[in-house]
Amino acid sequence: MRQALFSFLLFLFVPMAVRAQSLLSDQSSFPISSAVIYVDDREPELVQTSAKLLQKDIALVLGKTLPIVSTLSQVSKNVIAIGTIGQSDLIKQLVSQKKISLEAILGKWEGTLLQTINKPAQGIPHALVIAGNDWRGTAYGVFELSKQLGVSPWYWWADVHVEKRKEIYLKEKFSVSDAPKVKYRGIFINDEAPALSGWSKEKFGSFNHHFYEHVFKLILRLKGNYLWPAMWRNAFYADDSLNIKMADQYGIVIGTSHHEPLMRAHDEWKETNTYADQVKKLYANDSLITRQHHQLNNGKWNHLMDQTHIGYTYWQQPKKQKMPGVRYLPADSIVGKKEIANREVKRAKIPGTPKGNVFYQDEKRGVSIEAHHFTKAVTTNGIQWKALPDHGRTGRRGGFYHRRLLLTHAELLRFRKWPAIRHFGG
Repeated sequence: MRQALFSFLLFLFVPMAVRAQSLLSDQSSFPISSAVIYVDDREPELVQTSAKLLQKDIALVLGKTLPIVSTLSQVSKNVIAIGTIGQSDLIKQLVSQKKISLEAILGKWEGTLLQTINKPAQGIPHALVIAGNDWRGTAYGVFELSKQLGVSPWYWWADVHVEKRKEIYLKEKFSVSDAPKVKYRGIFINDEAPALSGWSKEKFGSFNHHFYEHVFKLILRLKGNYLWPAMWRNAFYADDSLNIKMADQYGIVIGTSHHEPLMRAHDEWKETNTYADQVKKLYANDSLITRQHHQLNNGKWNHLMDQTHIGYTYWQQPKKQKMPGVRYLPADSIVGKKEIANREVKRAKIPGTPKGNVFYQDEKRGVSIEAHHFTKAVTTNGIQWKALPDHGRTGRRGGFYHRRLLLTHAELLRFRKWPAIRHFGG
C-alpha cells in the first residue's frame, strides 16, 4: 500500500561506489551478534540517531539487540565503531596510532570510510570503523552496513522483506571509501493530492513531523540529503513547527518548489496581508508588555526596556520605538490555487481540421491530444509521439516527448565526472 502511494516520487540519487564491495564474509572471527556499537557522546544528533537505527536494523536481521556504548574501557568484544572526524576521540586515537588513514575522505563533502581492523584497543579483537568527514558521511556509512546486512532503504515504504539470519560475519581485512559526486541529492514531493495527502491524513493526521520522519529516513538511507516538501494546501514550517527540527535531526536540507520563493509555501504567500495585520497588533501590544515588565519586583526592572529595539536601523537610535513600514499586497495580485489550476491546461480547437481536433497545452511542458483525434504523427528532431493508454480526458491520450528525456541516464553518468555539480533532484 505504501509502495503504491509513494510511486509518484522520482528519485535521481547518484549511487555511491561503496555498495559495490561486500563487507560480509561466509565465516570469520568477527561475528556481529557478539559485538557492541560504539558512538561518542559528543557526536551530532544525526550520528546518534543513525547508531540507534543500526541497532534496530541488526535486531531485525539477527533478532538480537546490540548494546550501544560511549566508552570502550569495559569492552572486551568486537566493536562497530561509529565516528565523525573532529568529534570522535576513538577515531582520533586510531589515526594517531596509524591503524586507520583518513586521507581518502578528509575534506570531502559527505566522505565515508568503512574499514575493519584488528586489536583497535586492549582486549578488543576486531573493530569495524565507520568514519565520516562530516555528520552525513558518517550516517551514510552506517546505512551502507544496514543495506549489506539485508535491510533495504525501502523496507518501510515498500514493505521490503528483511531476511532473518542466525549470524552475520564481517571480513577481517576490508577497507573502502567514497564520497558523492553531486553535492545535493534529493526529491520533490509533487502532485501529492489526493493520494498521498489523503493517506498521510489518515495515518498521521497531516504532513506533520511523524510523516516526514519516514521520508527523511528513506532519503538518508538512499544517501540523499535534500527535500522539497509537500506543497498542495501545505506549509512545511507553518503546519508543524517540529517538521524542521525533525529535518535537522536527520540531516536533511529543506528547499521549496519552483513557485514558492524565500522558503515560504504557496499557502503562506496567500496569507501575506494577514501576517501584516498580526505584525501591527503585536507592535501595539509591545507597549503594554513593556509597562508590565517595568512594574515587576516593585519596579526593580523599571526603564530596562527603554532602549529602542523596534525600528533600530542605525547607531544613533530613534528617540522612541518606531513601527517598521508595513506594505499590503493588492487584492488582485493574490492568486488562488483554483485559478492557478485553471491556467495549467488550455483547451482549444486546431484550425483547419474538419473534425475539430482537441488539443491540450501543458504550459512549459509540451502538447498532447486525445488519441482518438490522432490521425497522423508529424515528427521532427528531438520529438516523438506516443500513445499513452489510460491517460487523458477520454482515457486515450497521445503526447510528444523531448529527446532529452531519453538521455537522462547518459546525463547522470556525465554528472559523476563533473566535480562542480552541486545539485540534482526530481
